[in-house]
Amino acid sequence: MAGCSLPGVLALLACLLVAPGRGAEPTAHAAGAARPAPADAAALPQLRPGLWEYRRTQINSGGGKPQTATVRKCSDPTAEFKRKLAELQGRGCVFESLRQDGQRYEASWRCTAPDGTVLAMRDSITVLSDTSYQNESEAFLSHEATHSTIVAIRLGDCSAANRRDPGVTAPSNRPQE
Repeated sequence: MAGCSLPGVLALLACLLVAPGRGAEPTAHAAGAARPAPADAAALPQLRPGLWEYRRTQINSGGGKPQTATVRKCSDPTAEFKRKLAELQGRGCVFESLRQDGQRYEASWRCTAPDGTVLAMRDSITVLSDTSYQNESEAFLSHEATHSTIVAIRLGDCSAANRRDPGVTAPSNRPQE
């Protein structure tokens, strides 16, 4: 991650549940070291597939105005959670057990980049219904931190037109006014 800034790395990781993509590749896990499973698939929230809108607000510890982005896409959030957690585990990230308290799910993990930089993440997802949730995440890299909030709302079913052209709105990444 040499040369990467915290906001750039975190913007990528904050979007893991919103858009396909790859983060920094972590180093190979030490032989014999424990690699806890990210979560029991049965413990993940069950959300309805369809056309979803994801609104993200990101605040960096260094100050400045919050950055916002909105994405709309046909999605199965539960399947995306499973896929992204498995992807991170495959990259050698180490997870603490998923904790659930009612409709609130909490997880934390650490990923190490090839240069030895450690990124620590803490996530809290509050499921409001099977058509809406809020994800609060904090990421820590060196002495910097970023807080992101994603508000996700299912807008409806995916039409044939949505599936061909999912209507993904490019992230605005503009300061909030």
